[in-house]
Amino acid sequence: MVDKPVSMERKLFRIFNYVGAAFVFFGISYFIYDNWEVLNTFTKIFSTLGAAVAAYVAALLMYFYNKESSSSSAFFMIAGLVLPIGLFVTLNVYGYAPNFLTSLSVFTICFLIFLISQIYFKRNLLLFFSILFATLFFVSFISYLISKSSFNYMYMTQYELMGIGLTYLLLGRYLDIYSHYTLTGPLYLIGGFFLLAASFSLGAGFVAPDDNAWRVITGLLIFLAFILSIPLKSKSLLYLGSIFLVCYVIDLSAHLENVFGHLGWPFVLILFGFLLMLMGYGFIFIYKKIR
Repeated sequence: MVDKPVSMERKLFRIFNYVGAAFVFFGISYFIYDNWEVLNTFTKIFSTLGAAVAAYVAALLMYFYNKESSSSSAFFMIAGLVLPIGLFVTLNVYGYAPNFLTSLSVFTICFLIFLISQIYFKRNLLLFFSILFATLFFVSFISYLISKSSFNYMYMTQYELMGIGLTYLLLGRYLDIYSHYTLTGPLYLIGGFFLLAASFSLGAGFVAPDDNAWRVITGLLIFLAFILSIPLKSKSLLYLGSIFLVCYVIDLSAHLENVFGHLGWPFVLILFGFLLMLMGYGFIFIYKKIR
């Protein structure tokens, strides 16, 4: 069963727990960074990997004995933040330098641990870490394959972001239909941003060539963000579509100026003004539909 709705007092208690967990993570990270040269092997591993294991065990004990959702989630958060650091430190101590293979190994372990935990405990926080480590696993896996290949993969980062963004959108839709997790909104926001930003970088970027097909695809994706915001009831897609539409029109204005010569800039300003007014009407219309 996923996290149930809680009272305002419980929400505040949960926020303080999460903020406290974040401070613990930053404290451990800074301690290792500032004292790396003077710490021995045991202290490095114990203060990172040991802390992650201890936090995970504490979360399990709180869940099984006290059923404290907020407290156990805070310790799950500490474990999720510190575990990859602990694994990287442990591998480094034993002579494995940071590279694509070690990153792939670390994120595979983290993903499996939190995926299994999510299947059993069914928590929003555990689902978040499962998605995060799955994403990092995907990026590390692609990077590892590229490092073993002799081909020059241009714009691979943009393609990766588009794949991740599309996956987030589909996963958000799945969670919205078939479950009661509260990560649908963030998945729509991050997924939509990754997809539109990557497409904009490929085609509608300010240095892209005029004949780039991605310029047209970017415009279609922006239009699709407005359309999908209604059935998905997603304000995130509406806001993202509006922001990227403004960027897209500004970028397009430079190319229109080249087409129309010295009359291009006044024409662009007039066109841009009408587009902004239409955007305002469209924004209000769609916002009323999804609120």
